[in-house]
Amino acid sequence: MITLSKISDFFTNIKRGIHSTIKWLPVIWKDRQWDHEFFNIILKHKLELMSKFYKQYGCHINAKADAEKMDTCVQLLDRIIKDEYHENTFLDHDKKWGEAELTTKDIPNSEFTELNINRPFIKSAEDKSKEKEESRLLFKHSENLKNKDIELLYKIISDNILCWWD
Repeated sequence: MITLSKISDFFTNIKRGIHSTIKWLPVIWKDRQWDHEFFNIILKHKLELMSKFYKQYGCHINAKADAEKMDTCVQLLDRIIKDEYHENTFLDHDKKWGEAELTTKDIPNSEFTELNINRPFIKSAEDKSKEKEESRLLFKHSENLKNKDIELLYKIISDNILCWWD
């Protein structure tokens, strides 16, 4: 038997579904299956919506603290999505050795090309060696920074996902 309550729930669900579709359509429209960035964008959007909800309507004791943890995750996702770890890590290096200039050269009798990275302030073979070693360490450091952000993001989610619900 159809009751007034079931009819009301039906229309409420339609209204919420349309509202949710409108909030998600711009994100889903741009979604693709080939890159982790799209996953991160979807996760960020979900956490933003949840944080906003908890700030406005959260009715459990830790709603505000939970929203703040979600905001921290959103900030981490922003950094991960922007992926500026390399650029930020190499700022002083680029000042010291000059901006990297990339050139390519065809390799005779090969389908491959040779990539050369030159920096204007390298004046000797010793400079080249120092710059190469510094670059190697900075690449490693920038990857470590990114990995730490990813680890922290998923640590926060792992520690809180089961209690982020009213």
